[in-house]
Formats: sequence, C-alpha cells, structure tokens
Amino acid sequence: FIFNMIFLGGQILLLRKQFEKIQLLQIPVTMIFSLLIDLFMTLLDWIKPETYLVSLPLLGCGCCIMALGITLSIRAHFIMTPADAFVRALAAHIQKPFGNIKICFDLTLMILAAISSFVLFGYFRGVREGTLISALLVGSVINFYQKVLDLAKKNPSRRQEV
Repeated sequence: FIFNMIFLGGQILLLRKQFEKIQLLQIPVTMIFSLLIDLFMTLLDWIKPETYLVSLPLLGCGCCIMALGITLSIRAHFIMTPADAFVRALAAHIQKPFGNIKICFDLTLMILAAISSFVLFGYFRGVREGTLISALLVGSVINFYQKVLDLAKKNPSRRQEV
C-alpha cells in the first residue's frame, strides 16, 4: 500500500495542475485490486507448475492477459492502479510509448527488489527468471496491443448492408 501511495504522489508531482481529482479513486482501486489478488491466489493455489515446460507458458499467458487489461484500461481511460497510472503519467510527460516506460519501470522495480532481497536475506528471494521475463514481456505486449488497436482504429471494417 505504501509504495502505491508513493506512485500516486509521483503522479501528482509529475502532472501538477493536470492531475485530476478523480484519480484519487486509485486508493480504493488499490484496496480492491489487493483483495482480488489475495482471492485469486487462494482460488488458484492448486496450480503448482513444477517444470519450465509448464511454468513458461503459464507465465506468458499471465503476462499477455495482464498486458491486455492494462492496454484496455489506458484506452478506456479507466482508473488504474497507482503504479500503472504513474507509468502513464511519466510516459505522457516525457512523450514516450507507455509500453517502453513500463519495461523500464518494471525492470527498475525488479532490480530494487533483487538488491533488497540480497541485502535482507543474503540471497535473491522471490526474484528469479520469471520476474525478469515478466518485466520485459508485459510492456512489449502492451506495445503490440497498442499497435493492433491503432491499426484497427485507422482501418475499421466496413459493415455490409443487407
């Protein structure tokens, strides 16, 4: 929760007068999102992949689903989680694609998590190759989805009249 509030504060600092007060709804969204994560972790606890052959496709599917949700949230101007809304604000501020900034942001958080785990535990705990793959893949897939949606918007299919 604390990190999410730091990201919310970062948005306020970046956007200043352009920060819309409705974005404060990110606070309850964070609480609901956290509860849903806990719920789904409990519901999906029975899935325990033991090999890379099973783990990697599950990771890829999860990253693609997450990227789709983020992409649709951006397009629909939904209230986002503070971390993704911070990425959106930063991308707008420096005028770079959201997906590219998302990759940099996720890699930064991953590196900070790796350093923290090493300092606290003496080894890398909770940060492994799946974390790196996810950090690289989600933003890349968002870029792909954005391009597909841009193409679809430019070339809408023509309805045939009966």
